[in-house]
Amino acid sequence: MAQINANVKSINTIGKVFRIVTIIAKILVIIGFVVSLIIGIAVLTVPDDAIDINANCNATIRIDRDDIPDSLIKVEESNDKWDIMGIKLKLKVRDTKIDDDNREITVAGTLNDMTAKELKIMIAGICFAVAITCVFLYIALIFGGTLAKALAKCETPFSDEVIKAMCSFGKSLIPIGVIAVICGAEGIGVMMLVLIILLFIHIIKYGADIQKGANTTNAADKPIE
Repeated sequence: MAQINANVKSINTIGKVFRIVTIIAKILVIIGFVVSLIIGIAVLTVPDDAIDINANCNATIRIDRDDIPDSLIKVEESNDKWDIMGIKLKLKVRDTKIDDDNREITVAGTLNDMTAKELKIMIAGICFAVAITCVFLYIALIFGGTLAKALAKCETPFSDEVIKAMCSFGKSLIPIGVIAVICGAEGIGVMMLVLIILLFIHIIKYGADIQKGANTTNAADKPIE
C-alpha cells in the first residue's frame, strides 16, 4: 500500500510540474500568435513595387573520370521552367563529356520578376499559418492544463476525471499532427507521436475499465452481513 501511495505521490508531483509547464507554454504560444499576426499584417502594408528581385546562380563541377568512374555518378539532365504567381524560375542541368579524361556538370538557376507583391504574400501566408498553429497549440495546452490539474490531485490515475482529461487532451493533439503533416514530410514524426499518445491513452482507459469491472465483481461477490 505504501508503494502505491508513493507512486500516486509521484503522479501528483508530475501533474504539478506539467501544470507549470503548460502555463509557461501558454504564455509563449500567445506571444508567438501576437508576433506572427503583427508581422503578417505589417508585411501586407508594404508597397508592391518596394522590392524587385532578379537573381542568377551558376555552378560547375568538373570530374576526373580516371578517379571517379561514370557509373558512380548519375545526373539527370533537365531544363525546367516555372511561373509561380508571376515569379519566373528556371533550372538547367547539363552533364557534358569534355574529353576522355574529364566530365563537367553545370547547374544554372535564375529567378526573375519577384516583387514585393509576391514576397509579402508568401511571408504573410507563413505568418498566418503560424498564428493558426498557435491557436491549435493553445487549445491543446488548455486540455493539457486540465489533465495536469487532475493528475496533481488524483488518488488514482484510473479515476474518471483523469481518464476524461486524458481523452480530451489526446483528441486536441490531432489537429496539430495534421498541420505538421501538411507542412512537410518531417511532420509524419509528429503525427506518429500523436498516434502513440492516443494509443497510450486508450490503453490506460482500457485498464481503468478492467479495474472498474473487477471492483464491481468483488462488490457483488462480497457477502451481505
